[in-house]
Amino acid sequence: MSGWKISDASWSGTFWLSLQNTIVITVVSQFFVLVFANILATALAVDFRGRWLIRMLILLPWVAPISLGSIGWLWIFDSIYSVINWTARAVGSVEAAKRYYRALAGLAVDGDGQRPELAEAKTYLAQN
Repeated sequence: MSGWKISDASWSGTFWLSLQNTIVITVVSQFFVLVFANILATALAVDFRGRWLIRMLILLPWVAPISLGSIGWLWIFDSIYSVINWTARAVGSVEAAKRYYRALAGLAVDGDGQRPELAEAKTYLAQN
């Protein structure tokens, strides 16, 4: 018989204790999340000085990773200040970086003046 077999050890007391702990921690933590979220929502429904600052501090941990990730990708693929361009210049291969970006954008042109498709970009770069 092939495939995954459930051993007798997986149904031991340790498994059930781990499952019980997981369920208890999940239920208790979600209870506190609901209680504190309701308190916070009720408090922020009232106008007071500095409410925008409190809202910003609450949303910052949620928004920051998305924004910083977007900025990071913009920096990686920037046409002038890219980390790819910097590395290519550091190893002395600026032309390779230019070919990389042209192939990435589908603008690579071979010796006959034809545009290879994106699927052929890797082969094109290997030839040059």
